Amino acid sequence: TGERVPHFVDLDQTSLNAGQRPYTLHPAVPLEYDREYVVGVRRLTTAEGETLAPSEGFRLLRDGEVTTEGDLAYRVEHFDSTVFPALEAQGFDRGELQLAWSFHTISRESSLGDMQTVRDEGLAAVGATPVVTVVSMTEDDCTAGGNIGRTVELEVEAPLFSESDAPGARIHRGSDGLPEQNGTTTFAITARIPCSVITSGEPAPLLQYGHGLLGSRGEVRTGWLSGFANQYGWIPVATDWTGMAEEDVAPIVAMAGDDPGSFAIVPERSMQGLLQQLLVVPAMRAIADDPAFQVDGHSLIDPDAPGYYGNSQGGIMGAAFPGLSQEVERGVLGVTGVNYGLTLPRSNDFDLYFVIIRQGFADGREIGLLVQGLFQQLWDVSEGAGYLHVLNAD
Repeated sequence: TGERVPHFVDLDQTSLNAGQRPYTLHPAVPLEYDREYVVGVRRLTTAEGETLAPSEGFRLLRDGEVTTEGDLAYRVEHFDSTVFPALEAQGFDRGELQLAWSFHTISRESSLGDMQTVRDEGLAAVGATPVVTVVSMTEDDCTAGGNIGRTVELEVEAPLFSESDAPGARIHRGSDGLPEQNGTTTFAITARIPCSVITSGEPAPLLQYGHGLLGSRGEVRTGWLSGFANQYGWIPVATDWTGMAEEDVAPIVAMAGDDPGSFAIVPERSMQGLLQQLLVVPAMRAIADDPAFQVDGHSLIDPDAPGYYGNSQGGIMGAAFPGLSQEVERGVLGVTGVNYGLTLPRSNDFDLYFVIIRQGFADGREIGLLVQGLFQQLWDVSEGAGYLHVLNAD
């Protein structure tokens, strides 16, 4: 179309070797699905101000000097008919280009289709009334100035779409290659009823909470969230982000050190986790009339207008959750950002993984390509980056 794409660039500072720091270009908006994009680079200089020379292969393409068979000759027609004309139309003189290329983005079905299959078939299998069991109920004295009067632990039955119900499992696929249900599993929900809600006896909205990086639903017990819920009259509920929770740390570390090629265990196991997140609100509605959620025979759960609140990982993966949810229409994403390939290498939490990955990859450019490029292509299906179009446009 000739439309320019807003973007930013940075020199990757994560490499220990200054000569191995990739110069990385990031689009600042979601790219369109199934489109061809052209990129041109010009006027880059060294720290000393010297103009960078193009590689010999690109120089031959740019200057029309390809005379041999092979990979370069194969590219001539596309560069001459598409890449160079698109850039020249934007005022990029062919002779000043230091690098140029084109790429074609993934289709929406190829990117998000697996997760949409898991969601649609999973919710259909559960039906209108999930099977929910009260495991325990703990009551606290609200007269002592506390925030939470009752904590309820629940167990929910859910369709299983993984090869096994264990950390590190890949998605289970049918003969057509699409995700397919592989029996059932159970997952836990922690619900916290504030003293203000118990005292009022009036139904309160559900606030589904998303925990931080490789954490657990136990974050819903934190004091600040308890005080927030008590002040505003919400019932916080949380489940683990299966695939990116405490129990997943060991297989993720093992993958990073032994076999980065099996990275798909992270996004594919996270798809099961997203399905379970999608079942939290239906589960709470199904159990709303249980005595654990009643005062004087009246339910404390308002089944309408549930909200979502997630921080850190709960803000990053949390962007995928409202993009997929047909129940939750309002949410807050705290200390968030996308995509993981961009944000994680900038996080102190990733230092350990850099140490591990460097055991197999000595060149910082390879690590940048691996984490920011190859990993992310698989990750879009289970984190916020894949759902920006859904949140902003659909």
